[in-house]
Amino acid sequence: MAAFDLQPLLGDVPLDGDEITCVDAWNGNVYVGTVAGAVLHYVAVDGGYMFASRLKPPYATKQEGKEAGVRQIVLLPRVAKACILCNDTLCFYTLPELSPAFGSKIQQNSCLFVCSTDDSDPAGTAIVICLRQRLRLIRIGYEARKIRDIDLGGISIIQRRGDLACLADGRLYSLIDLANQRKSELFPISSLDSSSLPPNIVSPTPTEFLLTTGTQLNEPGVGMFVNTDGDVVRGSIEFSSYPEALVLDEGGFVLALVDRGSGKEIEVQRWDLDLSAPKKEWLAAGAETGVGLCVASSPTSLAVPGVTSSLRRRRLNLTNEPNNAEDARNKEEDEFVSRFSRTQASILLYHGDKISWVVRYATISSLEPELDAAVQRDKGLEIDTKRIQKTIDSIQRMDAQNELDFLTLTYVRQKASLLLFGVLLLETSKDVVAQEAQKKAAEELLMAGAIDPRTVLSLVTPLEEEVVQGPQGIWIPEGLCKTIFSLRSIVEYPKETYNANILLPCKRYLQAWRGKKGFGSVADEASVSQSVDAALVHVLLILDQDSPRGPAKPGSIRSELNELIDKGIDAFDRAKELFEAYSRLYLLSRLYQSCKMPARVLSTWKRIIEGTPDSGGELDNTGEVFLRRYLAKIRDAALVKEYGVWLAKRNPALSVNFFADETARVQFSHDDALTLLGDETPIAKKMFLELLVLERNESKYIDDLVALYLKELLATLHDDDNIRTAVEESYEVYNSLPLPRGTYLQYISSQQTDDNEWWTMRTNLLMLLSRSSSMDAFESIAEYSSVLVPEWIIILAIQGKATEALRLLVTHLGDYDTAIRFCLSSGKPDIFSPSSTHSALRAPFPPRVSSRPLQEAKSSAEESKKLFRNLLSLLLALPDRSLRHNISCHVINTFFGPDEVDYILEIMPEDCPLESLTRFWERTLRDLVSSKRESLVVKALMKVTLLGAVADCADAASKARCVVVNE
Repeated sequence: MAAFDLQPLLGDVPLDGDEITCVDAWNGNVYVGTVAGAVLHYVAVDGGYMFASRLKPPYATKQEGKEAGVRQIVLLPRVAKACILCNDTLCFYTLPELSPAFGSKIQQNSCLFVCSTDDSDPAGTAIVICLRQRLRLIRIGYEARKIRDIDLGGISIIQRRGDLACLADGRLYSLIDLANQRKSELFPISSLDSSSLPPNIVSPTPTEFLLTTGTQLNEPGVGMFVNTDGDVVRGSIEFSSYPEALVLDEGGFVLALVDRGSGKEIEVQRWDLDLSAPKKEWLAAGAETGVGLCVASSPTSLAVPGVTSSLRRRRLNLTNEPNNAEDARNKEEDEFVSRFSRTQASILLYHGDKISWVVRYATISSLEPELDAAVQRDKGLEIDTKRIQKTIDSIQRMDAQNELDFLTLTYVRQKASLLLFGVLLLETSKDVVAQEAQKKAAEELLMAGAIDPRTVLSLVTPLEEEVVQGPQGIWIPEGLCKTIFSLRSIVEYPKETYNANILLPCKRYLQAWRGKKGFGSVADEASVSQSVDAALVHVLLILDQDSPRGPAKPGSIRSELNELIDKGIDAFDRAKELFEAYSRLYLLSRLYQSCKMPARVLSTWKRIIEGTPDSGGELDNTGEVFLRRYLAKIRDAALVKEYGVWLAKRNPALSVNFFADETARVQFSHDDALTLLGDETPIAKKMFLELLVLERNESKYIDDLVALYLKELLATLHDDDNIRTAVEESYEVYNSLPLPRGTYLQYISSQQTDDNEWWTMRTNLLMLLSRSSSMDAFESIAEYSSVLVPEWIIILAIQGKATEALRLLVTHLGDYDTAIRFCLSSGKPDIFSPSSTHSALRAPFPPRVSSRPLQEAKSSAEESKKLFRNLLSLLLALPDRSLRHNISCHVINTFFGPDEVDYILEIMPEDCPLESLTRFWERTLRDLVSSKRESLVVKALMKVTLLGAVADCADAASKARCVVVNE
């Protein structure tokens, strides 16, 4: 709704006790008619009006009551003439000085009303005179000429639209075709026959008339729209009392002079909107008598207070530093707003001895005072939320009709949103939790008003640091600047309710603003986006301070932080500073990752892993795993090498997993990986070799792994006497175990623990040494042959010294299972292989067979036979009789055959009972019986074969009819 107000035009009009009856204004001239029959002429001079002349129009008979004095002043600017109706006498004058026209020869008596020219008339000089007995059409030019008379008397008011006119007599309204002189009655002015109401006729559109009807002057009146066919259209307009005068103003407004009981007032409402729910405003007329309302012949331009000071843009100076560069911009802004600082007024109100313009100000003139009234500073700052909401509701259905309306509605929404946000600040200053409805209203209005978010951030203590003003600064309407400065520093951070009242609404508001990225409608988008992103990061960091350490949970503040970073942050440098300030290194690394800066990602993770505080704890106990995964994803070989080696020093196992990863984008050959690991990361290098050799069976690297094992094992033996003692004691303990006790390899494997790396390496060495070809390794072991007995046994086997190796196995190590296996393998050195887990003393061993070629098999069998005889000799020389007897018999029973009976009988001691070798003798006898039966079968088969041959020969002779002759 527009704001209407009175702006004085003339005051203290010299009436001498009379009343003003009519007023008109044109081109800097004001003409005032009085009851005394005088016309006062004023001329505009230096921003005011000066009395110019007083005119007493002639008349035939002085009238009384409503017809007394000057009743009408009708100006005809197109022909520079004026029609003045005084005491029922119409006279003509020239404009602007009101000299008599037409030589004072033309006067018309018995005139009731003069209808001015129709705006649609191109000539614009035809008027209608309402005489007591008829209507007379006159064309005014250099002279006045009658066009025609229409026999229709008693007309008190008429309004033309071309040849069609709407008129009224003292009883009802009618339509008349002035050209064809056809009349059609409409409806009565008053629904009561006894009531006499003044008719009102205005024409809001070229095809419509607005007429008033009612019952009494002090009772409500109704405005009805009638088209040129006489049909009632639209809805009706209600007036608080019957209008004494009715005028139209631009923009769809109708103004009625009414009496609401407390005095004469101007009732203002729209006629072109939804008439079922009218919005009205009233303007006091300022007098009880001598009040009238009319339309001036020409509008005037008037200054509009408040528009310039509120809407002109000014730089929001948050630092209170003067800037002379603003002067030029201020001048531009003043020139821009000056277009709206004046308004056109065409409605005149005369009341008492005063004449005023009824001015329709911009919407801001009525709405801003309402917002200002909502802020009370009598007892500290107080903001009336309900009053602000009422103002907001009043503009919900308003549509901008022009540029000023658009600027005004935007300004009002923005100012109201700041005040609602100020309510949250006030509640926080009192440490009171604001209502959700208050927070929601502030958020929604801040977004609807599209206010620069930097202005809101300037009100929040920790977030004002994030405002990026840019080279031009922040330019907003001056009225908003004043509001912001009045709200700043209301509450100091922190308060217990600060998060709930301020930061959470700010978070949602800033997130909504981020959704507007890329829209061209955002002024200074770069600075705004940087401010919004930095502030949102800051808000989330504050809200996340109380979150538990660890990765983000779905729907948490921390997850919102991660999402914000992953989608990209415009304020990169400021975000980096904030993450450092709040010790959120993981978030910093995530920021680098979103910007594709792998070097900084890795360096930040390195800081976290090395102990730099990270308040979020997202990488607690998992930092190295994250780094390893990231290394597999990036393509920068130099970075991968650098941090791969660094990881190898910290977590060898994880680094080995990385260097062996076949899915990594940067691949390393095994040789390159070993070279990269080098001597700086011996543990990782060893583990990588173990992976290649023990898990992937890469025999190429056996010598490297054996050399590395020996280097560490021998160094430990040299430096640590405890290890040397433990090794020597292991032989003694192993020898003391009852039979069957498994192999020595099984024994030390069962005794080692996860934290005993030395024994694990030794176990692996025993399994790999037989496959090595390194002479350096052999020479190194030779120096410790008395300590590393199993290793030396393998070396002897490799060197072909099977007999010596077997001797050490039996006499020094006491590993009879391995000794038997050594014999079975014909002296092969791989006696400590992982598959050698079957105990030769626990169950029968498989027979001595070979799948090798026959010649090789014979050679191997002979070697095995030789070794078994050496083994038996060594066993029979054992000092422990029981041990000697049990193992020797077991070996004979299991591994010696019938062809070695003579050797067994020769070597076995006399005190060895024959029943101890039962299995050997049984097998020998079975072999002998089997051999005898085999001979019989062969002989039988030979006989069968011979008999078959004889039979075949006889059968052939019979068929040939041969004769056998016996000699």
